[in-house]
Amino acid sequence: HRELELVATLAGHKSKVTCLEVCSQVGTLVSGGHDRRAVVWDLRNCTFAHELKGHQKPVGSVDINSSNGSVVTLAGPELRLWSVNGALLAFISVTNSPSI
Repeated sequence: HRELELVATLAGHKSKVTCLEVCSQVGTLVSGGHDRRAVVWDLRNCTFAHELKGHQKPVGSVDINSSNGSVVTLAGPELRLWSVNGALLAFISVTNSPSI
């Protein structure tokens, strides 16, 4: 069995972190938090890359596309798609969608 070693501490949220996603292919970690923040981290340097801003609810889920580095965040009823550089590409809120 292999022993784990602490490499770095990443500090960027003001309250508890609710979700994490790591993508070794693009060297990125994304964290989502109860503070309505989604933060992108550069794993190669263990540093803050940028924040994905605009969430109105706590971020409950994040995912990274291993092919192009784009990120999806889910905060309450809001689903957002972000480019690898943090530009908002698409947004949908299911609160105004018709029920099925």
